[in-house]
Amino acid sequence: MHRSVRSALLIPLTVTGLLTGCVSTPDQSDEVAPPFVLRSLNLNQRRDDGSRDWDLTSPEARYDLESRTVQAQRPSGVVYRDDQPYLRISARQATVVNDGDRIVLEGGVQLQQLKGQRLLIEGDRLVWTPDDSNLVIDRTPTAVDSRSKLSAERFVLLQDRDQLRLDGPTRLLHWSEERSDETDSDTEILGGSGSWNLQSGRLKVSGPVTARRNDDSVLKASSLEGDTAEQFLDLIKPVSLNLGGDRGTVSAQTTRWNYVDRQFRSAGPVEGRRKEMRMRGTGFLMDEQSSTLVVLSACRLDQPGEQLQAQRCSWNWESQEIIAESDAQRLKGRVGDDDRLQFNSTDERVRSQFRLPPSSVSEDSGAPDTQVTF
Repeated sequence: MHRSVRSALLIPLTVTGLLTGCVSTPDQSDEVAPPFVLRSLNLNQRRDDGSRDWDLTSPEARYDLESRTVQAQRPSGVVYRDDQPYLRISARQATVVNDGDRIVLEGGVQLQQLKGQRLLIEGDRLVWTPDDSNLVIDRTPTAVDSRSKLSAERFVLLQDRDQLRLDGPTRLLHWSEERSDETDSDTEILGGSGSWNLQSGRLKVSGPVTARRNDDSVLKASSLEGDTAEQFLDLIKPVSLNLGGDRGTVSAQTTRWNYVDRQFRSAGPVEGRRKEMRMRGTGFLMDEQSSTLVVLSACRLDQPGEQLQAQRCSWNWESQEIIAESDAQRLKGRVGDDDRLQFNSTDERVRSQFRLPPSSVSEDSGAPDTQVTF
């Protein structure tokens, strides 16, 4: 929306003096007039309909009449939306050009969101063009809430759309508990440029995306979409997760990550692998708190020469326990020291060995793989 250029310069405590003080003479008439030193500054601008646009105050400022430029110390102000306070702004100093056409805030810049997610956006320099509704932070920009910290090379806040554009490589840090500068984050996510809607919480980050966890696991995806208000991220296919050490890997299609509950869920194909053992199927739920991957349907367990099929199965990558289930039976087993599976029925009445002996046909005759379906 177009703004009027009706900026008002109010000086409630009058001018205290000039930088230089001497009476003009005819020989001095062409000299540039020194700036006024103001004991107090109050700038405001309104929209064409009379509603408030922004206010800016400072306890000390200098005003150059020739260039219509203000140099202000310790400025603070409010940006309005629909005539209601939207952002609170502060910095160590400000330069206001042409009575408000362009405002540059420098040093300890803070933008506090007053509605919505109440984010705090910080940086070292903010270039603000009110007529374009753009606020650009191009030096060390960050945005923080109670559990996250987001940074990029440059932030562009599109005020009228509540959209924060993230230019350059993006870094998102997440804490499972309250965010603190004294403690390391649980997760670091690195990606390309993106955008974040400060009202709805919708977040998009271009790829490739890599997330590193404090348990040495590494997650990769082609890009990322999510909703920080609803506290989930959608990892766009292909998705891979290295569980760290020799605990195994998981490969999947587009996957929803509920990062507060520490759960991953997808309706697409999935494969979990540890050395030569594989567990495949359709649809999965992975719970990091219990270290368990559950294949929801069409589960198939494979190791060299052997297969087992079930309706559903689960794998605990810490204990290496595996459970296979069908309508009629539930088998429980684990990966042994030789990295092979052995199953026992849960009622202990039937014992089943996953490594079934081959038929009497000699090895040279090319005996088929052993397969068990239950």
